[in-house]
Amino acid sequence: MATSTTPYDQWLADKLLSLNPEVDTDVFVMYISSMLDEDSPADEKRESILELLAEVLETDREQVCDDIIKKYEEIHNETVNKNTESAQKNIADQLSNMLEKQTIEPVKVKDTTSDEARARKEAILAQYSTVSDEEDDDGPSSHTGTIGAATSGSASAAAAGDSLLMKNTNAESVGLIEKEKREKAKEEADKKKEKDKQDRAQQKQKNLDRKEAEKKRTQKGERRR
Repeated sequence: MATSTTPYDQWLADKLLSLNPEVDTDVFVMYISSMLDEDSPADEKRESILELLAEVLETDREQVCDDIIKKYEEIHNETVNKNTESAQKNIADQLSNMLEKQTIEPVKVKDTTSDEARARKEAILAQYSTVSDEEDDDGPSSHTGTIGAATSGSASAAAAGDSLLMKNTNAESVGLIEKEKREKAKEEADKKKEKDKQDRAQQKQKNLDRKEAEKKRTQKGERRR
């Protein structure tokens, strides 16, 4: 048999050879594996495998068929679980690397205690001092409170905007990674499906050629009699 591509292929080849050392494992392993991989009802798969086993086994075909299907399900489930865990770990690692490489600039808050800030504040207070006699005692405090609230609101809005941008970037990166994995998996599945289809056609043609050759040998033997 050619080099097996999966643990199941190797197990199946060994199983068939133990039952019939003359079996063509290259053909039978490929054909049985492709049937089990197909998205068809379980009873149809079982019937197809039994028909194939009938060509190489004379007895115990039912039990052998059940063993083949059971082993396939065990190995398939183990492989799916391992692939899922590996994919999740890869996504987590990639996301962690992206976060480490990102540079988040802190929001710059103006130093209101600097000389320049104090000068601006005094100029504003001086501008409104000319009307202080016409307003009540709460007038200047009201203007000062409004200016402070506007400054604080601008800083908070800037910080919220930076946080939202970072979250959107991370979500988009994860989405692209998942999309690429799905597209790659679909492409590989389409290629395998096409190859299986060609292999089955070749196997059927091989069986027809073998039966035709056997028929000719039978007819030739009868004529010799």
